[in-house]
Amino acid sequence: MEGTIAPPNAGAANSDSGSIGWRHILAAALMPLASAWQKIRRGIWSARYSFGSDIAKPLDIERISTHLAVVKRASEEGSQNIPPSLEEAPTGTQREIIGYFSNLRRRAQKQVAETVEKLRKTSEQIDISDSLTKLRDVPANCENKIMRHVADFESQLNKTIEREQKQSQYYDAFCRKNGLDRVAHYPRAAHFYYLIAAVLIVAVAFALARFVEINAAGDYGVSAAWIVTVSAIAVIAPLLVGDVWLRSIHHVAGFRRSIGWIGAMLAIGAILGLALYADFHIAVVLANPDTSSRDVLDAILADPIAIVSPVESWKAFGLVSLAGLFAMLLGYRSDDPYPGYGAVQRSYYRARDVRDDAAARLRKRMNLRIDKAEAEIAAITKSFKNDVRSYARLVEHAGRSPAALSDFDAELEDACNTVLDTYREANAAARQSDSPLSFAEHVCFSPNDEASYQPPANHSSRVEELQTAMGELENEANLAREKLRALNLRMISSIAEPQAIDTDSAA
Repeated sequence: MEGTIAPPNAGAANSDSGSIGWRHILAAALMPLASAWQKIRRGIWSARYSFGSDIAKPLDIERISTHLAVVKRASEEGSQNIPPSLEEAPTGTQREIIGYFSNLRRRAQKQVAETVEKLRKTSEQIDISDSLTKLRDVPANCENKIMRHVADFESQLNKTIEREQKQSQYYDAFCRKNGLDRVAHYPRAAHFYYLIAAVLIVAVAFALARFVEINAAGDYGVSAAWIVTVSAIAVIAPLLVGDVWLRSIHHVAGFRRSIGWIGAMLAIGAILGLALYADFHIAVVLANPDTSSRDVLDAILADPIAIVSPVESWKAFGLVSLAGLFAMLLGYRSDDPYPGYGAVQRSYYRARDVRDDAAARLRKRMNLRIDKAEAEIAAITKSFKNDVRSYARLVEHAGRSPAALSDFDAELEDACNTVLDTYREANAAARQSDSPLSFAEHVCFSPNDEASYQPPANHSSRVEELQTAMGELENEANLAREKLRALNLRMISSIAEPQAIDTDSAA
């Protein structure tokens, strides 16, 4: 658009020189804003040029005309008789319109050329041999990593295996020596029996205290400390006898069995003796509260037969004796009836559990490594298949591109002339002079060199080869999975069989 430059204002020469300073400051402050505005304008113009450059979509001529403000600019220029009537070649806005469509054409050609180049690079990147090599390396790499795990666990695992084997040998020897052909039977929670014994002590103490309270005329005389002590002895001593000594009655050795029976008789006698003493002590003290424990013992030693005379207090005898017998049964039942058999079997089972726990942790690491290897196989296979599918779609798209570009050229040419006609009609309607000679010009784009955008013919056969290779890749993936399963079974078997581990360790 042409125009004239106005002459400078004559009064400006007489302006105060101080005004020049603030103008420079204002210009410096506005310069960043002006620069930003120029960048925004360039971005808008670039977006306008990119609008409609996709050859897969039809051109929207009305929107292009609106974006370029064709009618508005034509009316403004026509009212000023621009372009001149003698203009023969398109200039100004007409040249901008032609340049816009020419730029769309160059962008479309660039898209097709980029598609062909991308097709070439994609074809070079897809390598079936590389994927097959990766698949074949997965089982070997997995085995190497598993062997490193085994090496890390080898010392610990061998110690647990050695301990388990020693306990197993001792267990077998104990069974042979004592003629045992059964598994030991004992409660899983032996401490529960000791909890019952504690409750029993409290119950006996409470019952004795209640008995003393009921039968006492005034001052009890029987102290709480004495009641608690007798109750504890009446339960704890028989409990220990039943746990340590009473099982000897089942021993295979005659001498040990005899000692067990003798100990059982003595224990029962001691329980009854304690019960008689408790009964006599309570009866004597209730009869005479001033009697001390020393006096009771002297009385028993002086006349032992007299201990059974106070029949009215025999409830205490029954309570203490039954509690003692029950406590001895608790101790006896807290482990296997055969002496020492439960402890031997528990030691063996603990060693076996420790070995199983170490083996389980190693198996868990192996399984995690196997799972990662299988995931790697699936990723390699999936990646190759996705690459082949993408390549096939790209080949199909590139094959259609030359014809689509040719059709797009024809559409661009028609659209360009249509927009030019819109401009020329609006300009002619607004001008006072004759229309320029350039308004009669028709835009023709030179035809494309289709050979430049035509992908090589071997890409179709390349797609067929890759699709055939997908079957080979799947077979190789299945073979790798079978190797991983075999590796997993072999390593788990080597862990489950201690001799195999020992042999590998010795080697």
